Amino acid sequence: MNKLNGTEDISGSAARKAFMRSFMIQAGWNAERMQNLGFLYSLIPLLDGASPEDSRDILLRHLEFFNTHPYMAGALAAAVGKMEKNGEEKATIRAFKQSMMGPFGALGDSLFWFSLKPVAVLVGVVLAMAGQFIAAVLAPLILYNVFHLWMRVWSYQGGIKEGSKLISRISGFRFSIINALLGMTAATAIAVLVVCELGTGGGLFGAGEWDVASCALAAVVVFLAAVASRRGLRPVTLLYLAAGFGLIAALGVP
Repeated sequence: MNKLNGTEDISGSAARKAFMRSFMIQAGWNAERMQNLGFLYSLIPLLDGASPEDSRDILLRHLEFFNTHPYMAGALAAAVGKMEKNGEEKATIRAFKQSMMGPFGALGDSLFWFSLKPVAVLVGVVLAMAGQFIAAVLAPLILYNVFHLWMRVWSYQGGIKEGSKLISRISGFRFSIINALLGMTAATAIAVLVVCELGTGGGLFGAGEWDVASCALAAVVVFLAAVASRRGLRPVTLLYLAAGFGLIAALGVP
């Protein structure tokens, strides 16, 4: 975590401690105010040096409702902590936090739940059908967690350094390119599944031969999936389509 070395206002040790606490953002989840307790728990180390009166006032203010994507909540806590340290107006801080909960939640859902996770699952399915069962378990975990942990660190570092200017940092990131790459990965994985089901008849890399028709069908599937991805079809939808196709193909095998 050497990247989380804070600024003049927030020490590196406080930033690292708060970052680790952000992994427990949902440990105090409740039906009334959602993630507010986890948000406070992550925020407390960033208030190091504040007077007891100021700390009490800040904590009471942030007991209000809070809910966003759990992977993005730490970055928002970091930005709020930076703003509190800078002595910005209470109304400004509250407005910033409330206005960012929804967009951060939508960004996290789209990137992690609807794109990265189904692609990781598809990679695991392809490896499992190839008989690489250990890799089928490890590869999705590595693919998913390397990117999601990097995103946590990168966005958190932005919140610590830039406060409310974190929005500019997030806005400048090419999330559309990432989603397009994930969509292409999903399309390739689906094409491999198609070849497996209709081409070999004996499992992926099995004894069957890959005939021209099955390879052509795979190319068509890649093309259609790529076009669908470019037009906004999410990888999770491609995953459901692949699962439905595989089920139909399996039922049709004598």
